[in-house]
Amino acid sequence: MPHRKKIPPQSHWKNACDLPVEARFDYLLNRPEAEDIGAKVNAAMRDIEKHNPQLAGVLPKTYNLFTSTLLKELLKNISQIPATMDYDAFGRIYEYFLGEFAMSEGQGGGEFYTPSSIVIQKALCGAHSQ
Repeated sequence: MPHRKKIPPQSHWKNACDLPVEARFDYLLNRPEAEDIGAKVNAAMRDIEKHNPQLAGVLPKTYNLFTSTLLKELLKNISQIPATMDYDAFGRIYEYFLGEFAMSEGQGGGEFYTPSSIVIQKALCGAHSQ
């Protein structure tokens, strides 16, 4: 792993914004499957954008396309990753998948961008680690 620059405390998630309860990971995780979890995640994305203007228009709001069962399982799986790791687990996961994408697409100088689905997962995971 390459050496990472230390992130200053004022940039840490807990200091970045004060999200409403409905936009937090634990709230979404604890929704019953009978609820429309996709609609709840979409609303959370709007709240995150509202409290972080630099994200306005960036986060996807199409989670209603997925079943509540699928989203509930995804949230449960994410919740099992310890928030107290002494390394950036999500960063390593992201780097792994980015590397796999690069290998599958070829490394011919193409551009890579962070898909919005990855942005949202990182945002939700940041709320989870609060």
